[in-house]
Amino acid sequence: MVMRIVETLNMSRKKVTHATEAVCKVFSLDKEAFPSLNVIPGDTLHSYITDDCPDNNPWHGVDVGALKEEVRNLIKTTLGEREREIIHLYYGLDNEYLTWEDISRRYNISTTIQWSNLIILKL
Repeated sequence: MVMRIVETLNMSRKKVTHATEAVCKVFSLDKEAFPSLNVIPGDTLHSYITDDCPDNNPWHGVDVGALKEEVRNLIKTTLGEREREIIHLYYGLDNEYLTWEDISRRYNISTTIQWSNLIILKL
């Protein structure tokens, strides 16, 4: 078989033999990429091919969207209207971000920390 490939591709027997041997080798992705001299485990082959960028994960947007919807439902069913508005403003759920101080001025709340503690306890 090797000779047939050599003749068909017009390659040396050595190159064809090396190529066919390389195809037959199986590597585990958990194998250490570079052997360590100090016996401390290093990076695996898998760590070199994984893509940790969430933008490249097709499920990232779905996960984020589902989580946002779940949080919105929790806020809607658990908190009163004023508390909901405060959470929406502080975390920018409606694209308006305010500090606790700005929220306290807007709602005439004397201590914003009391509000944040109350809301967190309710959730």
